[in-house]
Amino acid sequence: MNGYLARMMQYQRDASRHYWLIVLLSCTVNCFGDETEEWTLDFEKKSRIDLLFDEWNSGTTPGAAIGIVRRGKPLYSRAYGIANLDHSAPLRTDSLFYIASASKQFTAAGVAMLAQQGVLDLDADIRTWLTELPDIEPPITVRHLLHHTSGVRDYGTLMALQGRSFNQYFDNVQTVALLGQQRGGNFAPGDRYQYCNSNYVLLAEILKRCSGTTIREFSQEHIFRPLRMERTQWVTDPRQPLRSRVTSYLRSNDSDGWLRFDVNFGGHGDGNLWTSVDDLFRWDANFFDATVGGADLIRRMLTPGKLNDGTQLDYAFGLLRGEHKGHHTVSHGGQLFGYSAEILRFPDRDLTVIVLANTASIDASEMARAIADIVLGLPSASGDHTNEERSHLNQQVASAFAGEFYQASLGRVLTVSFLDQTLTLEGLGAPMPLSLDHENRFRNAAADVAVDFVMKDGIAEELYLKLPTAVESDTARRLKRNRIVNRGLSGRYRSDELMRDWTLRVVGERLEILVGGQTFELSPLDSMHAETDLFDIELRLDGQGRMVGFTVFSDGASGIEFVRDAP
Repeated sequence: MNGYLARMMQYQRDASRHYWLIVLLSCTVNCFGDETEEWTLDFEKKSRIDLLFDEWNSGTTPGAAIGIVRRGKPLYSRAYGIANLDHSAPLRTDSLFYIASASKQFTAAGVAMLAQQGVLDLDADIRTWLTELPDIEPPITVRHLLHHTSGVRDYGTLMALQGRSFNQYFDNVQTVALLGQQRGGNFAPGDRYQYCNSNYVLLAEILKRCSGTTIREFSQEHIFRPLRMERTQWVTDPRQPLRSRVTSYLRSNDSDGWLRFDVNFGGHGDGNLWTSVDDLFRWDANFFDATVGGADLIRRMLTPGKLNDGTQLDYAFGLLRGEHKGHHTVSHGGQLFGYSAEILRFPDRDLTVIVLANTASIDASEMARAIADIVLGLPSASGDHTNEERSHLNQQVASAFAGEFYQASLGRVLTVSFLDQTLTLEGLGAPMPLSLDHENRFRNAAADVAVDFVMKDGIAEELYLKLPTAVESDTARRLKRNRIVNRGLSGRYRSDELMRDWTLRVVGERLEILVGGQTFELSPLDSMHAETDLFDIELRLDGQGRMVGFTVFSDGASGIEFVRDAP
């Protein structure tokens, strides 16, 4: 333990002392733009930015803190709204926000630092440290976790399938125990990309067991303190006091009211880092001066993952490589418990935009891009087509493209419909407007999502999704709903992986599943499949056509088998 810490401290002293590392960084990491380019934010641009947050710039609403920084040098920062409505405490740029999944880059940085020192092999089987996890072949490696190619099931989805909610206390110990109960995954390691929070909880535990110190202690010693991120810290117990902590809020049914969202969650690594705009300025500066970790750390963190077939992904080390209106971006956002966060970097322009909000009513990712548009002088986010093109398009697609499409591998129904005279894709979160790209391909430029339709007799029979962080998905076929035949479906079914019993019952014409006091109504997809808002099921029959069990599919956890209890 002491020898390890001494090596880490010596490495950081060396990294900050040697100028050649900074020279190497400028040559090997594409983070630098034109040195001669000088920027200022004039009154007009600042006013336009402030106007984006006008409805939150009051003493009666939650709001956001923002920061705009170039090469680690702040250009503009401001806070709008209230940090705690009980005390009318205003938000500040040093207020501490929960940044949800934007935390992942800090977990990845810690793991990368261990790899730098030769303490941790990124290509080693994760069971080297997590022996309680199932022994599978081929093995899951640390690198699989970093790039979301592990196939590990999402613990949040598993909790929901157990009938639990995020209001119930849950921590990393319970997460690892739950993942240890699984006997399968969503896919073979390295075959696919699927964003999964379990990956980064497991990385936090590997960091702890490898280094002999918690991620909280490790980060303070090797990242936060050297960068003078004086308030930033991991919270591993929700009872832990935290100075300048911001409270999050959801709108109440009363349009003028707000409800406090209390965080009762100890899980960390995938989230639960609390930080401020001011501290994130210092983190951003490290991508230019490499005070912590040197050039090698920055290079590692920006290196994207690959699939087994060599396909390169956009997801690197807790950072997502993408594009916004022709400019390369490196970013990560997060939204949970009423908080919303985005750290958006434009390496070719040396610009970073930070938005931290304490209400989910503010989309931090959308706001960060709107700010960048103003600063960079980019066109506003109007559609890719004129009204005439949209009108003509609508007449053509009304019967050809609209409908429901079932993606069996993920148990997911995608709906293509019309909202506000625009072709819209639903099933990936918020409704996503689509614009015609060419022929039978549509695109949402803001999310960098493409949809290709396969036509038959003038009707879309299948669609393919191209997401910004994944290879082309499996086919989603047009759904033609059929009634499920009652084959004696009612009964109790057991999953050892979830350690739960589910009850399936037929109520009139309806099928229902009872899970931990919750009731889910099943809507038939076809004669063998049915869906709920959370999951889909596929029936399993014996040779006589009798129901013996079913398999559950959901976005985060697929292939979970339930077996019928003996009568």
